[in-house]
Parts: sequence; structure tokens; C-alpha cells
Amino acid sequence: MKKVFIIAGEASGDLYAKEIIKKLQNNNIEVFAMGSKNVQETQAKIIQDSTELSVTGIIEVVKVYSKIKKALDNIQKNLLIKKPDLLILIDYQEFNFRLAKFAKANGIKVLFFIGPQFWAWRPKRIKKFKNIVDKMAVIFPFEEEPYKQLGIDVSYVGHPLINLDTSFKGIKKKVNKDSFTVGFFPGSRMNEIKRLSPIFNKVISNLHSNNFNFFVSVSSKRFEKYFKNYKNCEVVYNENIYDSINRCDIAVAASGTITLQIALCEKPLCVIYKLSWLSYLFAKFLVKLKDISLVNIICNKSIVKEYIQHEATSVNIAKEITRIAEDDQYRSIICKELKEIKKILKKDNGENIVDIIFQMIE
Repeated sequence: MKKVFIIAGEASGDLYAKEIIKKLQNNNIEVFAMGSKNVQETQAKIIQDSTELSVTGIIEVVKVYSKIKKALDNIQKNLLIKKPDLLILIDYQEFNFRLAKFAKANGIKVLFFIGPQFWAWRPKRIKKFKNIVDKMAVIFPFEEEPYKQLGIDVSYVGHPLINLDTSFKGIKKKVNKDSFTVGFFPGSRMNEIKRLSPIFNKVISNLHSNNFNFFVSVSSKRFEKYFKNYKNCEVVYNENIYDSINRCDIAVAASGTITLQIALCEKPLCVIYKLSWLSYLFAKFLVKLKDISLVNIICNKSIVKEYIQHEATSVNIAKEITRIAEDDQYRSIICKELKEIKKILKKDNGENIVDIIFQMIE
């Protein structure tokens, strides 16, 4: 039986890994994995839980470094024991870069799925991948050529979110037809939730007397303490993310993959990005993009409002929610632009990532 080891360190990678694992196991392939909630729902043999390993910001990474180092050592030890036919690394750049080097040094094939966002910051780092990966799989068409120019075997596979079922499967809740339901999506990382939860609570306090219904979609009960003081708002734990998205009319989301998930469901939104001040200054120095949300980056224009660092206030967010709700034309323009994202990502959807995996383990 062929053996595959798959590494997912973040919530988005965990979601993509789940879909890959299901297809591999349907073909009698043994799968070992590092992952969180989604991966743990599969029949993969879990070698490492990644739930507490995902943080944003340089300073935040330092705080959990000992946990990350312990996880890295555990995976490296198990790679030598399990001797997989292929190591699949999903995003989670710095951690997976080290694993790729280790695997290649020990004769293990490496597929890196979702390469570094070199177009956003540190463009020269992709040169380092030449001798440590057997294959790079990228999710945006413009990412392919720079790897080819460096002699790296690369394939454009399209964005994995395009192929996921985004339909609503939950129970529709009765709400006033003249009111707007606002969904808050604070992310899946502890440091994000810690910073954004008090801001979201203030937004709800500012708007609760208006014609709004509120809920917060929280990825895990382990974050419960940050939402105990919420009033006039439903706090939903562990709900299917697309059920949460589809029952809101307006969304407020932490910057990340969730913004693209919301956009693909064509829900108007605003995006929040808040780090420790030191991490923010590092990021501002390194990142060379005008926009930070995937929604605006993919469309190459500012479709949705972004509130970054000191602009991420309850007053600004409440104003944007109110404008989206009250200005029909403004809301309609946003929704029309969001429809284009699906068209952009569906155009030339690339090779199938699972087909590439099968080719590599033959």
C-alpha cells in the first residue's frame, strides 16, 4: 500500500487537506497527517494536532515557538519512521519549508501545495525552493511562470475553494424580513480572536437598537471565554462555515481565506486586519501590496473596505455595516463585483491536485 504524509498547519489548509485525504483513501492509500478539526474528521492517522500552531505576526510566532518546534521535531521523527512515498505540504510556509528541506535530505519526495505569496512580500525567497521540492502546485495562474523561469517543476491547479460545496445545509432561522443579519467571522487563530472579539462586541452594542440581527461564527469552543460577555448576539460554535456565511446578509471578517469564502457566496463584507503594533510595523515594511484582502487582490481593485490596525475600530465597522444595509445601490455594486471573482478563479481551472499526487506516487 502506498503511503502519503500530509501537513496542514492552518485552518484553510486543514479544509483543503480534508478533501484531498478523502479522495486518497477512496483509492486505498494510507495517509498520515498533521491537521486540525477538518483533517481529524477523516480516517487519516493523526501524527500531530495543529490546532494551536497557527498565529499571525512575527511577535505572535515567537510566543508559540516552543510548540511549533516540538511539532516540527515530532513530524521529522515520524517521517523517518513511516517512510512515506510522498510528503504533501500545504501552505504554512516557514514550517513547511523546513520540513521540505528535511524530507529531501532523507530521500522523501515533496509536493508543495500553495507556494509562498512571493508577489506580496519577499519575492526572492522562491529561489530557495528549487532544490527542496519535487513539485510546486500553485493556485493563481500568475504564480506559475516565475517558478518555471527558475527551473522548478510547477503546475497551476486552480483555487481549491472553487470546487467546494458552498450551498446552505442548515436549518433556516426565522428573522424579520425587513432586518439585516450580520455575521462576524473573527478567524481561527487565538491572537486574531483575542484582538477582534472586543471590537466586534462594541459594534454590536452600537447597532443593536437598529434593524439588525447578529451572530458570531467561532471555529472552536476553546475560544468561548472571548465571547461570554456578548449580548444581543448569537454565538455559534463549530458550524459548517458555508451555513454561517449563507445565513448572513452582511459579513465582517478577519483578513484571510474566510474573506474569499464569503465573496464566493456573494455576500457583501468588510475586512479587518489587526496585529500587535510591532508585528504590524514589520508587516508594513515587508509587504508591498496596496490591498491585504484576497477579494481585492484577485480583482486588482478595492471592492470591499479594509480596516487595518488603527482603522479597525467599532465606529468605522458600524458605519460600513450601516451603509451596506441602507444604500441599495452601494450594496448592489459590491455584490456585482463579487460575482466576478468566481469567474476569474474558474477561468482555466488548471490541473487536478489529486491527479498530480497519483502521478508522483506511481
